[in-house]
Amino acid sequence: MIVNKVLLSSFLMFLFSGALFATSCPSVGGYTVSSHNANNTRCVYKSYATVKLDLVGQRVRHPNCPRFILTDPGFRLVSCAHNILLSKCVCTIVSH
Repeated sequence: MIVNKVLLSSFLMFLFSGALFATSCPSVGGYTVSSHNANNTRCVYKSYATVKLDLVGQRVRHPNCPRFILTDPGFRLVSCAHNILLSKCVCTIVSH
């Protein structure tokens, strides 16, 4: 019985520490975290809104990505581009 409690406690600690670790990328308006590196110094976001590309003659016109609102001064925007497969904008931020 004691072994089960120890295993359960260990599992819960692992689960909650992972949840805290995964949510330490700053929240960004209009986007959700899609991935991050192990120490959360590089966070990748995808837009909530679907972004459709328009054909204008022979050219593809890229609409603007939803405005990227970053309020954490410890991070800076590295890139923001359309992902055709996801039909979303994908943006990356890194810590200073």
